[in-house]
Amino acid sequence: MGYIGGFGMFGFIFVILILVKNGVDRNALIPISFFYLAALFGICFLIVRQISASSKKSSEKETASNEHQPAYLRPVTTAQLRETIDQPVSVTEHTTRTLDEVVIERK
Repeated sequence: MGYIGGFGMFGFIFVILILVKNGVDRNALIPISFFYLAALFGICFLIVRQISASSKKSSEKETASNEHQPAYLRPVTTAQLRETIDQPVSVTEHTTRTLDEVVIERK
């Protein structure tokens, strides 16, 4: 965390020096400085929050693994479907005649 903050501050000084040498107006330096420092603070804050959240999760896993709770197994369902009495009619019985030639009677 210190390295990120240190490099961020070093980069901030470097950017400000370059902007001053190039003749940027002082009124423009104030918002640039504010947004740069706000972004640096935000990045550091998010890193600290992520580290604290991950350390809480790892400590919860350690306490959970020490408790040795029995594993819960879901029961296998034994319900069976009833067999139908009538067998379904085959699809081919209804579709094979669609390709037969049909004689059209004209009057």
